[in-house]
Amino acid sequence: MDTYHIGLAYDTDYDADFIDILESSSAALGLGTYRVNPANLDKTYSLICDGSLLFLSYYDRASDTSPNFYKLYTLLKEKKTLILQSLEKQALASDKALMHRLFERAHIPVPRTLILEKKSDEVTCQISEQDLKKFNRPFVVKPAINTGASAGVNLDACTVEDVHYTCRMGGDDKYLLQQKIREKKTENRKFWFRVFYVCGSVFCCWWDPQTHRYEIVTDRQSRLYHLQPLETMIKKIAANCELQFFSTELACDVGDRFYAIDYVNEICDMRLQSKHYDGVPDDLVRLISESIVNHIKLGLDYYIDA
Repeated sequence: MDTYHIGLAYDTDYDADFIDILESSSAALGLGTYRVNPANLDKTYSLICDGSLLFLSYYDRASDTSPNFYKLYTLLKEKKTLILQSLEKQALASDKALMHRLFERAHIPVPRTLILEKKSDEVTCQISEQDLKKFNRPFVVKPAINTGASAGVNLDACTVEDVHYTCRMGGDDKYLLQQKIREKKTENRKFWFRVFYVCGSVFCCWWDPQTHRYEIVTDRQSRLYHLQPLETMIKKIAANCELQFFSTELACDVGDRFYAIDYVNEICDMRLQSKHYDGVPDDLVRLISESIVNHIKLGLDYYIDA
């Protein structure tokens, strides 16, 4: 039987560099890795079924966009493989309407929001001018699901007709009508952040919502601008969504109040900034990789000792 410490599943070339870095981090700790991609998925599944191949742990970055990978995830769960992240919890976290209600119950600050539901026999969501009186104009309208790369999001809605148009363009049954946050600005810097939670570690970045450009928040900046709430908030989010690896958008408004803006990004884009203008800083990708692999190693050590 061929045994590997970590099975790594991915389905896009954009993930190749991240997988390379994960493998390097694993090798540094003496852990062997096995890549699962669309080309070898069926063969891998068969080998595991007949007992010729064994994964001690598994990280799946493919099933959310390639459902044919889900059978391997299910098989490995049945075999009691150590799974980095539950796909069932990922699916729940991807629903922004569900996360909004969860955040409110957990007292995590969120923008004023109205959740709109589109019934099966309706072309658009039901909303009136009276509903809009609670919101400043413009406001945001976004699908509760399937909003990757801002798809289907209207950042400058002002009227009932704008809401109807956005709902007609998408197929989701739920939409969020959300108050825009007027972010604080100092020294030509927007106080808008992308924060990563990685197996207990927290990594904070300045993040421009227009250009999607990342810049790592330094310890000095965190102290200077009193950014400690970023870590507090994402740890509270992690305790509620129960994911090991995700990111979220957090913003500080002109009144120095912090808000969770876009809830849980359950599959983080790990393209390298050295190759993509809107990618994650390379050094941060390496730190994230090390955190993931260290977490898996601790889990495997505990499993073996038990």
